[in-house]
Amino acid sequence: MTKRLSLRAKVTLALAATVLAATTAFAYEAPEDLWRQRPATFAAWKHVVPKTYRHQQWIVRLFGVTAASVDTVTIQGKRFYYGQVCKAHDCGGNTVTYLIARDGTAAFGLLCSQSLHVRHQFFGKPDDETRRYLRARSDFGAC
Repeated sequence: MTKRLSLRAKVTLALAATVLAATTAFAYEAPEDLWRQRPATFAAWKHVVPKTYRHQQWIVRLFGVTAASVDTVTIQGKRFYYGQVCKAHDCGGNTVTYLIARDGTAAFGLLCSQSLHVRHQFFGKPDDETRRYLRARSDFGAC
């Protein structure tokens, strides 16, 4: 009976570890997790950020910022990582809302920045539906 419980315990632990690994494989707590764990996917974002803003780490790397967790959304049948970040220590009126295709084939963003004097600027040439999606989820009240 002891061996049987031990076998059950091992099977239970193995299943729990498998479920945990499957659950966390696609869970990103913050954009920098995505940047570190999926650099090829994140390259799509870096590609669409205009050269004017590439020296702004909070924009180009979505790094060192105050951010909500990264979510997954589907737009026109394509799956994207979605989130919004703001500039660290200067959050009010300095936000970027982003969509990065999970397969790394596209990225879109919407910048609103008082410190950079940008009311709103789209990145990545989003179509009308994607623009509406980004606008609806962006914090323009402070910009």
